[in-house]
Amino acid sequence: MLQRAPTAESYDHYYGSGLYDARYPRPNPPTYRSALRLARTSSRILDFGAGSGRYTMPFLRATDAFVCAYDISADACRALETQAAAAGVGRHRLLVTADLDAARAAGPYDLAVALFG
Repeated sequence: MLQRAPTAESYDHYYGSGLYDARYPRPNPPTYRSALRLARTSSRILDFGAGSGRYTMPFLRATDAFVCAYDISADACRALETQAAAAGVGRHRLLVTADLDAARAAGPYDLAVALFG
């Protein structure tokens, strides 16, 4: 059986505790505006380290792009999947995965973002 990395377990605990979303409830406005300028001309976006979707969901609302949201935390992926389902985002527009190989296979991408903190 493949054992999960301590980093992944740590992030699961962080997301599961609610502290991440409390600390980062929405995108950083200047960062989001800069990223959105690029996202608007992209048809395929990779959100690397997507967390629970702080940037993923706004990208989906503001563009027609397909977004692959990759995060090491399965808990964060589940939180993002819940948000996406509630927003009616279908799988034709969004792939949420904790599997790096699946994220690679979903490419190529026009834009890759890694927007932490």
